[in-house]
Amino acid sequence: QDLKTPPRAHAQHALHALHCAAPRFDAPRVARIEPRGAPRHAARCTLLAPSHAGASTMRQRTSANVVRAPAPLASEEEDAESWRAREQEQHKKLSIIVGGIVLAAPLLAGALCKWYYPDVQLVKTFQRPKVHRGFSAEDVRRHLQNHTFLHVGALHRSGANLVWEGLHRHPRISGHSHKEHTDHRVKPHVSMYKHEGLKLQNVYPKYGLDHARHHKFRKWIGQVAKWIPLVDETIVPWVRLREGVGRFALNPDHHLDEATPLVSEQSQIDLFNQWALFWDLDRPVLMENSPTNMVISPFLHRLWGLGVEASPARFIFLRRHPIVAAMSTKRAGGKSVDDLSIADLVEHWLATEDRLA
Repeated sequence: QDLKTPPRAHAQHALHALHCAAPRFDAPRVARIEPRGAPRHAARCTLLAPSHAGASTMRQRTSANVVRAPAPLASEEEDAESWRAREQEQHKKLSIIVGGIVLAAPLLAGALCKWYYPDVQLVKTFQRPKVHRGFSAEDVRRHLQNHTFLHVGALHRSGANLVWEGLHRHPRISGHSHKEHTDHRVKPHVSMYKHEGLKLQNVYPKYGLDHARHHKFRKWIGQVAKWIPLVDETIVPWVRLREGVGRFALNPDHHLDEATPLVSEQSQIDLFNQWALFWDLDRPVLMENSPTNMVISPFLHRLWGLGVEASPARFIFLRRHPIVAAMSTKRAGGKSVDDLSIADLVEHWLATEDRLA
């Protein structure tokens, strides 16, 4: 460390330090050599933890060559104290900044909501969106007498959305879409579901087309069951998933007809109020589009006919060649149909045709 010390003196210091820490059987395990500028003919050898009791003899032999570290100066203690004070000051400033951020976050979130939804009251941010129009039984019956309910039904990838878009442009037909009286928070919800009435209600089952959380688990069970001997759908029907894309028509319980218990005046009122949120009631024809209409059309026809002379329900069913529809569904279905073959999808197509027949 002393630049004025000649190289020869440095070498002597190093040799003397090695002599102080010469390895012996009873020597300490570690020796830290700290050459300093204090007398040049000596080096400081700081002995560390001994490996056994015999290290005390070595400590006595080398004590003459050990130079104790000088006591810390007052200036060093003052520097340490000032450093601790600065560290505490920084922690205090950091806590003040974090507390300010936590307090300002709700105000910032409210300001962003008000900027993004200028016409929505901030109180609604903490309330569920409205899912019921609020019509009474008399109001619903009056609408049933003055409107025609047009239901479009087709399997996936069969052109139902294209037909719905074309009919929705007609000035006398109203399809499900976001309206002025509808909560702004449900607008992305309606667009995501492709305006399918099935997913905008809770009166009758959705048959797994809403991608429920247990859907993937049930599908995984069916895939594992194929490799288990003596486990077949004819013995244990539950192992085969019969809901979702390419499957929902295979379950006989999904074929709702006029005799189902769901046909009631309360179901009629609830279904109309839920769908009326997304209809323009000033137009005479109210249109709805869902794939399940292929298997529940008798139920819908009877439900809308309660309390009126003739049912106002009308249906449009679209068919596509089973092979073409199956290949298109397999290609565009993604993970929802990755376990289905073309033959499985064709079987599902035939089940819907049997239901319509």
